[in-house]
Amino acid sequence: MEHSPIQSKILPKILPEAQKQALAARLATLPKEQQRQFRQRLEQEGIDPWQLPIVPVSYAELEDPQTRFPLSFSQQRLWFIDSFNSSSAFNGSGAFNGSSAFNGSSAFNGSSAFNSSGAVNGRDNNHNAMYNLFFALRFGSHLDVSRFSQAVNRIVEKHPILRTRYVDENGTGKQIINPFESVEIELNEQELANYNTESALQASLEQRMENAANVAFNLSQDKRLIRIQLLRLPAVMQHEIIGFFTVHHIAFDAMSNV
Repeated sequence: MEHSPIQSKILPKILPEAQKQALAARLATLPKEQQRQFRQRLEQEGIDPWQLPIVPVSYAELEDPQTRFPLSFSQQRLWFIDSFNSSSAFNGSGAFNGSSAFNGSSAFNGSSAFNSSGAVNGRDNNHNAMYNLFFALRFGSHLDVSRFSQAVNRIVEKHPILRTRYVDENGTGKQIINPFESVEIELNEQELANYNTESALQASLEQRMENAANVAFNLSQDKRLIRIQLLRLPAVMQHEIIGFFTVHHIAFDAMSNV
């Protein structure tokens, strides 16, 4: 008697949740080659290894600076582009060229910014700003800067992706999570104080925003992949506060900006 294709097909086993968790935990601890072999064994037993639950990384392992994590496919693409650009001294479309897009007298000077390595002056310009995501927010004139700073630091502490470095290990990109370090965000009160017309202020702000957006991150060295700067607007804008936010796309997608 012949069997139909449906009858002869081996149906996947339905496993108890506890057994799924145990198999997933065992799989996660194996080296890559042994993982492949283990998946093959599971498939032979009628178990789909790709349906096993994801094993969360422990907080201790996550915060261990000796731990190296693999990159996702999207991260691999961005890391490769950054590595290629830095090795070939290609800087994209010239958005950041060190001499004109950013200089020591510009609004973004490192002393008043939540920056990635403590100072932006002198940063090599082999890294480009092609994948920088930038946005600006206007706050009221009475923003509590201390609480704002605490909130930002809490976000960076809670989301390790904002303090992750990307290094080359034998030609393969790896993630290293930097230990959390609190940084005080300062309000620059004087940079825009002398503008007394909206048109002049607008032109200045546009230039400063372009400068801030075009300062490149160094994925392998920067302690953070987020920069924040607060500026006090002059009387013509009721002394409101404007914030510049720059994040690298490898840590932040466009939907997060919506």
